[in-house]
Amino acid sequence: MNDFVMTMPRPRVNVGQLLKVVGLPTERERAASVAAAHADFLGNIVTVADGLISTVIEQRTAATFISVREEVFPQYVAVVMALGSIARVVLSKQTVDRISLESFSEMEADFRDLADTTVGSDLGERGLFTLWTIRKIYDLAKEIETADVSSENSQEASEKAREFVRYALWTRFHLDCLIKSMRTGKAIHPEVTEHLRDGLRAAVDAYAHIRQWADIRVPHDDTDPGPIEWTTEDQQWADDSIADLEQTA
Repeated sequence: MNDFVMTMPRPRVNVGQLLKVVGLPTERERAASVAAAHADFLGNIVTVADGLISTVIEQRTAATFISVREEVFPQYVAVVMALGSIARVVLSKQTVDRISLESFSEMEADFRDLADTTVGSDLGERGLFTLWTIRKIYDLAKEIETADVSSENSQEASEKAREFVRYALWTRFHLDCLIKSMRTGKAIHPEVTEHLRDGLRAAVDAYAHIRQWADIRVPHDDTDPGPIEWTTEDQQWADDSIADLEQTA
């Protein structure tokens, strides 16, 4: 288990709200079209999240980054949950899906176009892998939203959901920091880089927990699925997971 888990906050949030906002943009420029098309107050909520992230990436030392993150992260969680609450009321499921997919595509374009000249190729690759993992999480979240869980498995499902929430919010917070750095051209200071990278590594844990949660809520039969196609991305995910385990062994 990664060392950062020992100090990661345990936010108290509505899991349904989090599933609703897994893919929604939390960076001001990328969310402009959402606000224009639906409601100004959505834009105002995103602006608050954007400001919190901007405060964090301005830190120049590891000590100040950790201190400011400790103060800002609970506020960030509250804002993200507010975004989820409003989205559930004013946006249809189809609209959330469309906005989320557009947001993923825009973030991927940011990494392709901006990473090398702003945060460097190594951190850019880590960010792109994190985003790819969040896409997989989003697909599983849609499965979970439409599934029922039996009462005999409800406690186990709740435990997996809580752990997923913990890691998913931590991951998204650090991914937003990286995206904001690229879009504004504000360099991540060397002392801060490793802490940011550790935050992105939480994506692997978030995926593992939501995968187990989905298996509880959407059980699969035991029939032989036949040959499994192993893609380059799957191999990258496996290699990254093994590397994290070796670092913490």
